[in-house]
Amino acid sequence: MMNVIKHAVWVCLLLCLLPQSSTADSFSTSLIQRVDSYYGAGRYLEALSLYRDCAINTNSDEVKAAAFFGLALLYDQYLDDRGKALDYYSRHIQLRGMDSARALHYSARIFARQLKMDKARGNYQELLTRYPEYAAEESVQTEREGSVNGDVANVSRYDRDRLNTMPIMVRVLIENASGKVVVQGSPDLSVAPYGNPGALTRSDSMLVLQADDDSLLVNNERLDHSSLIVRGGKKDRLQVNGRWYRSWMRVSADKGHVQVINYVSLEHYLYGVLPREVYVSWPAAALQAQAVAARTYALYHMLMRSNQDFDVLSTTSSQVYGGLGREHPATNKAVDATFSQVLFNGSQLALTLYHANSGGVVESVEDVWGPRLPHLLRVIDTPSLKGRHARWACTLGISEIIDLLEDYGVQFSDLEKIEVVKRSPSGRVQQIALKGQGSSLLLSGNSLRLMLGPSVVKSTRFIVENLEGVFRFTGTGYGHGVGMSQWGAYALANVGAGYKDILAHYYPGTKLIVWKTRGH
Repeated sequence: MMNVIKHAVWVCLLLCLLPQSSTADSFSTSLIQRVDSYYGAGRYLEALSLYRDCAINTNSDEVKAAAFFGLALLYDQYLDDRGKALDYYSRHIQLRGMDSARALHYSARIFARQLKMDKARGNYQELLTRYPEYAAEESVQTEREGSVNGDVANVSRYDRDRLNTMPIMVRVLIENASGKVVVQGSPDLSVAPYGNPGALTRSDSMLVLQADDDSLLVNNERLDHSSLIVRGGKKDRLQVNGRWYRSWMRVSADKGHVQVINYVSLEHYLYGVLPREVYVSWPAAALQAQAVAARTYALYHMLMRSNQDFDVLSTTSSQVYGGLGREHPATNKAVDATFSQVLFNGSQLALTLYHANSGGVVESVEDVWGPRLPHLLRVIDTPSLKGRHARWACTLGISEIIDLLEDYGVQFSDLEKIEVVKRSPSGRVQQIALKGQGSSLLLSGNSLRLMLGPSVVKSTRFIVENLEGVFRFTGTGYGHGVGMSQWGAYALANVGAGYKDILAHYYPGTKLIVWKTRGH
């Protein structure tokens, strides 16, 4: 899936995220790398915004088709919105996009899961007729026969049955470095080839790791293996670039970068997340609500990325993770108090998005990214107004904005206007137009915020003014505004709300379920 998406978004952004006066030659290579990192890290919602911007800004059927296929994959495999997925697969096929075979195939699977067997058979037959090579490679005939016989269950990737087979280890990418990575033990380290952990190859107190393309160098010695397991001796802990972590690491060389992935139990992972996401001094109920939201979010992405090398990053692209060195008794206690508790939306694991401050109104996910998820609705959230970042303002010069946009391949020689085109009912910017010297671009509010810096333009709930050579943004809230407001949770806990009350406020209609019992 990931290679397909990367290809589609590259084509899409290359050809359509530029004003009409720009050419593909001016497209920056940094954006290609950035797009790769979005998908490799599972930054699916940012990608969704960019796909939608592509479809709006291009007149090319080829580019529209690429955008539609990317959107279809995201709605199908990440957001589990089958209706929207089918719509975008259909649009891709109508435009005769380069991934029409896959679009037919994935549509057939959706129809089969929905028990719409006539439509499933029709898609399978068209696939076998029009794309025989693809059908043979993907064993479509066998799959078709199974669906006709009712062998395809109407099961979502996020259903509870799938959760029961999940491992309890989270794979966290903690380093992706072009330079050296230093790993130290407590007091020593054991090293073995990945995939063969019993074949001990060496024992050291310190490893200096470097990558030469896909070859791994350890203490200046080139190894035959591109991927290793590193364990931290008797204490089951080790240090990476001066930071302590639990459990063990997989280290790999990948295109000149050293990747270090921490394999850690889910509950211990949360020990390292909570102190980086919230303040340890907060009331217990706020910490416990954060523990449940973070646990559910991690499991959701473990299900989504089970075929990838890692589940989450250690940064704000996923959830911030500081490892053993950042653990604190107060947040550890909150994790323990909610052991294995996760949120379900009906029979499915919930996507528990959260952000710093809603600015007084939590946004509906449908008004931001389009999927219809009944637990991510618009909620009046006055408690958040008592927290930090409830109100903010920033001023950016025209030349500064032009430089920031150029990092994304968007080129303006001058910028005359930034105008809000459409707002959601909560007041957040859904579409915004940039205009200058005959060029224009229509972006989502989220994409503009991403380009200008999400810690500068703190939310999409803003007004923008042109003040003689500078643009002033004035807004409320911090983050995308969907799901739980962390400062709102803090305020609610301060007036006596329990963690279950907080979760019910921000994720209405969800149920709290114990995923696995202790000792499982």
